[in-house]
Amino acid sequence: MNMKLIDLLLEIEFLLDVQKKSCIFQLSLIESQEQKLSFIKNFRNDYFNRLISGENRVVNENVERRFGKKLIYESDYDFLNEINDVFTYIKNILVYENNLLDGLNEGFFGDIWDKTKEVAGNVWDKAKEVAGNVWDKTKEVAGQVGSGIKSGLQSAANFIKEKGIGTIFEGLRKALMSGVGTAIQIALSFTGVGAIAVDVAWAIMLNYDLFMMISGTPNWFNIVIDILCLLTAGGLGKVFGKWVGKSAKSLSDAISWFFKGESAVGKVIVKWMPKIEQFLGWGKSKLKQAANFIVEKMGLNWAKNGINKGITLIDDTVKFLKTKTLELSKNVAGKTVTTLSKS
Repeated sequence: MNMKLIDLLLEIEFLLDVQKKSCIFQLSLIESQEQKLSFIKNFRNDYFNRLISGENRVVNENVERRFGKKLIYESDYDFLNEINDVFTYIKNILVYENNLLDGLNEGFFGDIWDKTKEVAGNVWDKAKEVAGNVWDKTKEVAGQVGSGIKSGLQSAANFIKEKGIGTIFEGLRKALMSGVGTAIQIALSFTGVGAIAVDVAWAIMLNYDLFMMISGTPNWFNIVIDILCLLTAGGLGKVFGKWVGKSAKSLSDAISWFFKGESAVGKVIVKWMPKIEQFLGWGKSKLKQAANFIVEKMGLNWAKNGINKGITLIDDTVKFLKTKTLELSKNVAGKTVTTLSKS
């Protein structure tokens, strides 16, 4: 690996800082205290389960001491402090699990985590200081560090980066579904693209869901919702709240659910169909624009891989919607005629 150890640590620190801000923002969108607690517990476990080997006594004892107890349902529970502690512990876990301080021969190890919370928070900063001082002393030391430590940290960095993409984009999804303009712009700030229009934000969301599809984990409901909200500039966002993340076998299967039993959602879509068809070409251009934002501003090259597939899915969605809305309109008209003939 060509990256210096200190640069790798700084990259990890940056990724975690962005994700922490995104988590705090997402927490602000959750009203239920029970759901907030669940949110914190889930992202904490995602990281700890991946980063903790279970073989390091210092890590095991301190994580159990701090997080082993169940979260208490109290009105004055400090959610912000909980998130800050989780991310502090993530960095300390990386130091101890990878024997970073021991490996750099600085003698700064053992029970320092046990002494005080203040010192524990400085473990990561000490690791950065040591890494910066030691790396360039001799090629021999650099080689030892590279073979003994960097591989584990690089693996952790890759996980954090992958996890961070999901954290940030799911935060954007929550903001978009809320329909609150300021919330959407705050969420976009974590993507690195800056303030942009809501329609482009939905196109960014579609690009992410296309990436998930290409990666082998498609969510057809999310893709359909992205497309419909893109073509209506977010006008249908709040209508689909309960459908986000639901499971469907295919694009057509997801769309069919919106029209089962002449549902209210289907009837709303019927009213929006003229605009959906009108802005079909416009939506495709926004998809390309959003992909360019993601590639150029975020450095995520995967966005350009889904453009052609996304355009095809937009076309397929509108075609199938036209079929379903026509069916629904005929059913409603037929029932109206039957009712009038009986009266």
